Amino acid sequence: MKVPLLDLHPQYLALKSELDAAVLRVAASQHFILGPEVEAFEKEIAEYIGVKYALGVSSGTDALLLALMAIGVGPGDEVIVPTFSFFATAGAVSRLNAKPVFVDIDPKSFNISIPLFQHSINSHTKAVIPVHLFGQSADMDPVMTIARERGIKVIEDAAQAIGVQYKDGRQVGTIGDIGCFSFFPSKNLGGYGDGGLVTTNDPDLYEMMKYQRVHGMHPKYYHKMIGGNFRLDALQAAVLRVKLPHLNSWSEGRKNNAELYNSLFLKAGLSAGPGRTAFDRQNRVLLPDSIYSNTPSLSSTSNSNTPQSGSPSNSNPPKSGSTPNSNTPSLGTSKDSNIPSSHSTIPSASTTQNSTIPSSDLRSHIYNQYVIRVEKRDALRDFLAKQEIATEIYYPVPFHRQECFAYLKPSQTAFPVADSVAEHSLALPIFPELKERQIAFVVESIAQFFRQ
Repeated sequence: MKVPLLDLHPQYLALKSELDAAVLRVAASQHFILGPEVEAFEKEIAEYIGVKYALGVSSGTDALLLALMAIGVGPGDEVIVPTFSFFATAGAVSRLNAKPVFVDIDPKSFNISIPLFQHSINSHTKAVIPVHLFGQSADMDPVMTIARERGIKVIEDAAQAIGVQYKDGRQVGTIGDIGCFSFFPSKNLGGYGDGGLVTTNDPDLYEMMKYQRVHGMHPKYYHKMIGGNFRLDALQAAVLRVKLPHLNSWSEGRKNNAELYNSLFLKAGLSAGPGRTAFDRQNRVLLPDSIYSNTPSLSSTSNSNTPQSGSPSNSNPPKSGSTPNSNTPSLGTSKDSNIPSSHSTIPSASTTQNSTIPSSDLRSHIYNQYVIRVEKRDALRDFLAKQEIATEIYYPVPFHRQECFAYLKPSQTAFPVADSVAEHSLALPIFPELKERQIAFVVESIAQFFRQ
């Protein structure tokens, strides 16, 4: 049985008439860059996320670059990033001639280690980029508390996590100073090519990014600053507007597939349950854990439109001493009548603010990737390939081992969790249209590998 890592054909066929009409609408308008289609999308996506401002940009990578430019990152600055992420997280920092400072990750969520982040702050630290990896939020409460105490900015890398809610119900991309998203075709909300988004609740940052998105130009052909060409195409906006109302159901489909994987792995005797971090006879396959799905119901104490992200940073913050933590882990309607509103009501995160949200109702994990860990990862991947089961490794080389960052002379022994995850992780097919029999075939094939 052939099981692809991703198949976008079912999604296209289900929405074919609407998607084709959106593409033809853009072609008929002959308005291809920014414009009313992008403006309409920005309003709709801002409502969905529950944020004041949203700007469509050219890619998730450019979203990160634009965010860093907007807060003034440059030579001499340091930006703290997890060493385990897609390359753009650190690459965008280096492109501005700033220094990415790598820290290890949490062994359960694979997101940034809070104690190690705190210990890495110094007088040169300008910002931190918590990554919501594989579709699950980083632990944002301590990130924000530490960042505010130390006067540094928070840029959320939510490229893999659109629609994800933190434990209090706020969506990622609304908690820090700026949120960054990607609409690469393989994402839960994917376009017909590259595309991205920046979000913020800070009007000053919004204005800065709005102008820097178009070479720092305002008014036309007048430049008070240097920006870049970070504009979103109208075609991508039109496609994303069709898809946005379906995002939650697609993410729910991925969650259901993940739960089926988990139950089948338990039934096969390959795992004792999600969240284990050590291999043993009962855990030959380590399953991903939805951290906040086990969090007790909480009341949101802050509205997503009024987070701390709008508060100015102290340019000379007090640098209270910090020491290494002993618990470091070991291992709407458009104003343009020709641009229709979305075809169905888009649920907004803002409707859940200041209310008690049962943890079971949180979109705590949207499974952009379903990543297991096994000891003989490469051998298993080869075995599955022979069964026509596609897999991928996210990510085989952490930043501290990338050749391009050798000039930073990072320690090769200070990131044991990331090194272990890079050695053992394997992403299995998880897209929402996956059939139950395909998931069962994947699990049975893995069980067969271990019976050899």
